[in-house]
Amino acid sequence: IGIDDALHFLLTFKRLSTEQKQQDMNTTLLETMQITGKAIFATSITLILGYSVFFFSSFRPINHFGLLNILTIILATLATIIAIPLAILIFKPTVQMKVKP
Repeated sequence: IGIDDALHFLLTFKRLSTEQKQQDMNTTLLETMQITGKAIFATSITLILGYSVFFFSSFRPINHFGLLNILTIILATLATIIAIPLAILIFKPTVQMKVKP
């Protein structure tokens, strides 16, 4: 899910960057967050709630499996929401449009 969220964020950022050349990177990042943020959070909350069922298992490995999955989803969501925008702001990548023949 972390890769899916990251790709969703980056592809939306790239699309907005190429469509609106006059905007600065901060505005584009804010628009990207507004568009993709709801979907990323909805997916993460749904998965966290789904894996929380494993907490009720009396079998310890299943219980730990649920906890590890929940922690992984939380970290992947935070990385997408915090680390990717920070990396974009720090490294300032250039977005190029593909020219179709």
